Parts: sequence; structure tokens; C-alpha cells
Amino acid sequence: MSAACSAAQTGGMDFTAQNRFVTRDEKAAAAAEVRQAYANGLIGDAEFERRMREVERSEDVAQLTAATGLPAVRPTGEPSRLTLAMPHALGAFTSWIGPLLVWLFAHDRPLKREAAKALNFQLLGMVLLIIFGIMDFDWMTGVVRAVFMVLGLVAAVVVAKGRGWTYPQRRMGVRGILKEEE
Repeated sequence: MSAACSAAQTGGMDFTAQNRFVTRDEKAAAAAEVRQAYANGLIGDAEFERRMREVERSEDVAQLTAATGLPAVRPTGEPSRLTLAMPHALGAFTSWIGPLLVWLFAHDRPLKREAAKALNFQLLGMVLLIIFGIMDFDWMTGVVRAVFMVLGLVAAVVVAKGRGWTYPQRRMGVRGILKEEE
């Protein structure tokens, strides 16, 4: 039985009766447990959505218990949101080198996708820096570097919060060298 169900006892009622209807308070406690597991990176986006739907639809204790049966640790093979944010943060400080290393050594498809996004963006920044350097626009190279650093950090924060991020050049239709698998 989940911690939410056992912690949500009211009036001395025993929750071991699996066919007993659940209360709103029990559902709220179960939803909070699922939200906490998501915030701790124990479950991914799709699993979070599925479990929240199950919690909302559950009518008895057995269904609620099944919906909140959470893993003690994050399942292997599914990178955490902080891991997915890593190539973006590395790109902010190392330009294209950090995302390239992550892309080369990543085994997880989602991590490889995020590294490709960061690498494509940082390579565009490198090309702009070279062009402005050749044209002797030294003041512009500082502006470009600052913009690419800030956008890399913004991307890292957005991805760490579990939301998808698309760099501005992709929104304008500029494709990168690496395929950003979806």
C-alpha cells in the first residue's frame, strides 16, 4: 500500500479494505505523492501523466494503490531532467565542446537529442563569432557570446523543469548539422 494511502487515514478507518471507495482527501494525498515522485525525477513525463489520470479515475483503494505504486529509484534507461539539461548548461560555458562530448558519449536517445539541440545552437554561435571576427566587429563577438550563453542557460533551466525547449534558430527554420530526433 502506498504511503499516501496509509498516511491519509481519517477517523481511524482501515485502508486495507481494497474495495472501499476513496475520498477526495485520499486522492489529493495520492496526487501529491505522484507529483513528488515526478519532482524527484523518479518518473518521467509520460508516466506522470498516466499516473495522475489513474489517480483521478480511481474509485476504490485498490485502484488508488495501483496508481501510486512508485519506484524507490528512477528506472534505469530514463535520464533525469537534470541530466537532460546538462548539454545546454555545458554549451553555455564551453561553447560547442561540452555538447559535442555529451552527444558522442550519450547512450540514451533523449539525452542525445538534447545534446544535438545544444550542439547545433552552439555551432551556429561559433560560425557567427568567426564571421564577426573576420569582419573585425570585435564588439559584436562579445554580444554574440553573451546571447548564446544566456540562451544556453535558459534552455538548461527550461529542460530541467521538464518542459521541451526549441532554440530560436529552429523556430526560424534554420536546421543544424545534427539531426534533432523527436
